[in-house]
Amino acid sequence: MRLGIWIVFSLRELWGQKRFSVFFTLNLMLGLLGFVALESVKSSVEYTITQNSKNILGADIKIGGRREFLPEERAVVDSKLKNQPRALMLEIYSMLVAQPGSRLVQVRGIEDVFPFYGKFKLQTSGLASGYNLSSGEIWVYPELIAQLGIKIGDEVQIGEKKFRVRDVIEDDVGALWSSFSLAPRIYMKLEDLKLTQLIRTGSLVTYNYLYKVVGDEEALAQDIAAQFTDQGMRVMTHRKSSEQSARFLSYFNDYLALIAIVTLVLSSIGSIFLIRGFLQTKIRELSILVSLGLDIGKAQSVFIFQIFILCLLATCAAFLGGVGVFPYLQKILASVLNLEIQYQISTQSLIMLFTIGIVGNLIVFLPLFMRIQTLSPSLLFQEASGREWASSSIKSIIYALPSVLYFWILSVLQAHSIKNGSYFFVGLLVGGLGLYALGVGVLKLFEKFEVRSLGFSMSLRFLARNKQSTLSSFLALSLGATILCLIPQIEMSLKSEIRQPETSLVPSLILFDIQEEQVSDLQKVLQEQGQQLNHISPLIRARLEKINGQDVEKSASGDSRYFREDEQSERFKNRTFNLSYRQVFSNAEEIVSGRAFSTNIGAIAEISLEEKFAESLNLKLKDRLVFDVQGISVEGEVVSLRRIKWTSFHPNFFVQFQEGFLESAPKTYLASINKLIGSERVNIQSQISKNFSNISIVDVSRVLEKIMDLIQTLSIVLSLMAVLSLITGLVVLVSIVTYQVQSKFIEMTLFKVLGATPFQLQRVFVIESSLIGGAAAILGASLGLIFSYLVSKYIFDGVWVADIKAMIGVILMLTFLSGLSSYLGSFVILRKEKIF
Repeated sequence: MRLGIWIVFSLRELWGQKRFSVFFTLNLMLGLLGFVALESVKSSVEYTITQNSKNILGADIKIGGRREFLPEERAVVDSKLKNQPRALMLEIYSMLVAQPGSRLVQVRGIEDVFPFYGKFKLQTSGLASGYNLSSGEIWVYPELIAQLGIKIGDEVQIGEKKFRVRDVIEDDVGALWSSFSLAPRIYMKLEDLKLTQLIRTGSLVTYNYLYKVVGDEEALAQDIAAQFTDQGMRVMTHRKSSEQSARFLSYFNDYLALIAIVTLVLSSIGSIFLIRGFLQTKIRELSILVSLGLDIGKAQSVFIFQIFILCLLATCAAFLGGVGVFPYLQKILASVLNLEIQYQISTQSLIMLFTIGIVGNLIVFLPLFMRIQTLSPSLLFQEASGREWASSSIKSIIYALPSVLYFWILSVLQAHSIKNGSYFFVGLLVGGLGLYALGVGVLKLFEKFEVRSLGFSMSLRFLARNKQSTLSSFLALSLGATILCLIPQIEMSLKSEIRQPETSLVPSLILFDIQEEQVSDLQKVLQEQGQQLNHISPLIRARLEKINGQDVEKSASGDSRYFREDEQSERFKNRTFNLSYRQVFSNAEEIVSGRAFSTNIGAIAEISLEEKFAESLNLKLKDRLVFDVQGISVEGEVVSLRRIKWTSFHPNFFVQFQEGFLESAPKTYLASINKLIGSERVNIQSQISKNFSNISIVDVSRVLEKIMDLIQTLSIVLSLMAVLSLITGLVVLVSIVTYQVQSKFIEMTLFKVLGATPFQLQRVFVIESSLIGGAAAILGASLGLIFSYLVSKYIFDGVWVADIKAMIGVILMLTFLSGLSSYLGSFVILRKEKIF
């Protein structure tokens, strides 16, 4: 019975404090809204892909790599998948030459039995459940029709063979799991691909063996992978293959989730302030109850129960709000993925949402809960019941440590990366503390200002006297301004880097699959056209065998890694490498540790590694690596780590060897051609395709166009999250303004008695909020500018460009919205209380 009385008492008190309950719930809801919306999207994409994974892959199991089966691998596969239907698919990049021009394409040669699941959707033939092409016919992607002006029935050339365009593919089986391709795709019979003469020694060909199996495909795939001793082939089921198709989305979701954490932090700032204000109003009441014999532990329990109820309401509201927001995010992601997404949120996501919404917030509010223990009857004799009671600073820090640990763990989990999550958390913590310190400095300046205007004078005094509320508003708005300013700054830096060939030396064309005997002839052809071949780089296929004498462990195909560092490390260990050699590094490479290659050739080769690649495999200077190069072991010692500017689009490699060790290995070459205008670019491509049909050409301008579109799309989604952060900051501001108006009820009444008009009092609040909003916007936008510089330099290795217009826009918008929200908040409260 006693428990029931306390519950009723707690609920009635919350009902009596409707304004506090509403604003507190709204703050938490907005903070959780970004998280639940992202989790809804992520779960829905994963669910949709899993449900359609067989149709997406077109098979149950895929075994793929940059080479054919080794004899021992073929024996294993034959023993496990004997008499199971199989289709071989070969993929290679090449040039399609038509009468209007030429274009890089991804050529797929497939056996007739493919696909085992799903259907092709063709422009004229409709749905095709089988691969029914005749010899000399191809299916093409719609981009080729638009870009080259060809049509169905036209004749084109690929390699040494001519083909007739049979149909246009509108919906492709297997498109999603390799959708981020450099070039449009074409399909032909496997026998025709072999007749094109594109497949030569050293050519970059991908072999995909696709199987339809009866039984447990997951168990079969893991069994086969466990018996593969070589790392050149990957065994995947349709589920794992479709998971890879969403890898890019997973990385993007990780960074969106980090922005959602900022929103959680903002909501926590507002909620902490509201709880403090709520407690301040209850000091005298609680002190009376304690003097009458109430156990402090019970008072603490009642308060915690009330906050628990509000957290539960906020979490449920965030879930329902996420369901409402999801359709808009669904449309954006569906356009990016070209996939009809079905709504689904996993049980794991729901558990995490309610854990963060309830347990996480209770951890954040722990320092406030513990303050109740310091209540004493002596507080009844203090002059003002709203004055804060004393609290040990050391205890406050100790009580705050769980909150700090909680946000760090949350950052790491949401980023799926210990390093990235920790960097983000440290940046957020240092930025928050720095902004808080700046806010204290701004308040000291306000105290010294002497102005004649009564409105400005009162506003400055109110700001200086209510330090906690002012700093809470300042911190919430400045963090929102930081995120809002950071995104356009990074976007502009990326676009400026890849749009300015004069400063970044981006080549016009990249050539690959150049045979060794073709290099000199290719140079002559280009010289006749007044051009030259740049950055000629040999490419040798190899596999990493040993690190410091220890065999490289290969993970089973079914293994999964939660953290991105582990995932990347396993990918690097299991992949086939492209090695190269050169004595002097290009202008897109910079040695960050170690030394340049020596001119003397020793007993073992000297190796230079890209710094992030080395970090992912935990490699360092003086480590010894052994690579299997076409069956021959080549050992080398790491003598330097390099930083590569990948946005240069030059031929660059994770692993560079010293000259004198790989020259005799089978290889092809990569190279680039710089500074071609539109007509020259078309002419050069035609000349190369005419004389060297096997050489593939990447038109960098087309790649950059795709990147620009992708950056633009991602920027929109990131901006939506930033706007959510800003809205949360504004709600925090409105909450604080509302509390301040209520706390100044007596002062407002006195001013009214002294002759102040409603307009004058409201003007004070507007000026007060505009001042703090403007200061927060200026400092927060400046911090966003600094963060954008650090991100551009150390994550994207790019050129930093300041977007001053965006910065000014954020400052003006935030200042205006701060004043507007204060006007609306004070307008409602002042009139409702009937002060006038």
